[in-house]
This record gives sequence, structure tokens and C-alpha cells, in this order.
Amino acid sequence: MIISRRLISAAIALVGSSVGLVLSAAHTKKELIDIRHEKFEELTKAKEKRMNKLNTGLEEYRNTPGAVLLDVREKDDYDEGHIPGAVHADLKTIQFLHYGLETPLFLYCYRGNRSAMAAGILRDAGFQNVKDIGGIDWYSGELEQ
Repeated sequence: MIISRRLISAAIALVGSSVGLVLSAAHTKKELIDIRHEKFEELTKAKEKRMNKLNTGLEEYRNTPGAVLLDVREKDDYDEGHIPGAVHADLKTIQFLHYGLETPLFLYCYRGNRSAMAAGILRDAGFQNVKDIGGIDWYSGELEQ
């Protein structure tokens, strides 16, 4: 089977773009290695930032009198394992929480998207002390069931 250069170039570009790289004939092997190394460093820094956000948030939660830790993932996910002391709060019914508007609330989900959305909903509802601490996927401690 004969494969055209255009098809090979398209396949390389597709594979390269899937990992966030732009490949071209102008890149040397060393340049590609440097690009991959830079991308790896960016991902590592992003991971560290997320881990720090969660760890800092949990430390602040533990040191805040009257604080509530809310897990806003689906109930099944919560039941499979959650950060000790966390209370489940379904995002669909979060506006019906019975906490005072000044209660310190610390929210997490799996990756941080849902908790950011839930924090916005709570702030819009008048809650004054809401913190999105990110995702449980960066948590390394024991889980409670």
C-alpha cells in the first residue's frame, strides 16, 4: 500500500495537535524535545497549583470554626468515597441548603469545574463566605465512605 506524503503529514499534524504541539517541517528533533519538555513542565506546574489549592483549602477549612466541607459530586461518587467530614450537596438542589448565609462553606468536586459553578450559585444566592477548593482527584489522603 502506498501512502502519500500529504496523508503522512496530516496524520503527524493530527497526532501532534492532540498533545498540544504544532509540528512543522521547520522543527528539528531537539526543538520538538524542547517543546515537549516545556509542555510537561506546564502540566506539572498546573498539577502542583491544583494540589496546592486543594491542600490549602482543606487546611483553611479545618482551621475555620463552624466551616462546612461540601462535596458537590453526584451522590454515587460521594458514596464511593469522599474527604472525611464532607457533606454531600447535589448541585441540582444546592440552592436549598439550610446553612446560614455567613457559614463558611468549602466546596470540592472531582476536578474543580462543578465546585466553581456551585460556588457561583451560592454566592448569587447570598452566601457570603464560599470557597471553591478544587477537585478530589488531587487529594492523597484516606477517603471516607
